[in-house]
Amino acid sequence: MRIFRPVTIALVALASLGVAAPALAQITLAPTTNAAPAVRLWPSFAPELTKTTPAAKAVKQQGLGFFLQGGYVYQTTYTGGTSFSSKPQGFILGIGFGGNKSGTVGVGVDINWIWTNNSDADQKAQSLDIPVYARINIGGHNTKNAFTFYIPVGWFFDINLTNQFDGVDFKDAFNGFQTGPLVGAGFEVARVGLEGRAQWALTQMLADGSVFSTGTDAKQFTFILLFKVRLH
Repeated sequence: MRIFRPVTIALVALASLGVAAPALAQITLAPTTNAAPAVRLWPSFAPELTKTTPAAKAVKQQGLGFFLQGGYVYQTTYTGGTSFSSKPQGFILGIGFGGNKSGTVGVGVDINWIWTNNSDADQKAQSLDIPVYARINIGGHNTKNAFTFYIPVGWFFDINLTNQFDGVDFKDAFNGFQTGPLVGAGFEVARVGLEGRAQWALTQMLADGSVFSTGTDAKQFTFILLFKVRLH
């Protein structure tokens, strides 16, 4: 009987624990103000390991834009009751500054040399073209290699250098200075661009007392197709 008594006590204790365990599992202990702080099992720097490091933002490439450019030129006359008609075609070559490709809006200025030839009248002309414009950039603001669509809007100033018919210089018969608005559209990618530009002269093309005797109210429209290479 002495052997079975301890065994019986042990079995009763185990049975009591089995009955009490579910009840203990539902008991919620109220927090006490004097409770000891929880022991941090992880090193103090462990939470830092879970933080996500933000990706570095692309640095905008600043600096003055500088272009080499050249292309095709088509000119014609418009307005008025003059019978004078001239539709020369030719080439343009020059340099461009500005544009602020890394921003939304920039200011640009070009210095271009224009050569035109009208084979119907054996007319050859040269002029200095200086446009000043605002350039609205759409997309590609971070790097100068990114694709950017842009719209130039501004004003141009043309200086008549020479105008010949059959080898004879008739420069004095033409207005030496023309000016007016311009507007265009273009795109640039990998530092190479293509732009179409239209220019309407508001000044008269022919000088007063023109030797052509056809009236002096003709004005010139110029379309320019530019290929541009960004050097900076």
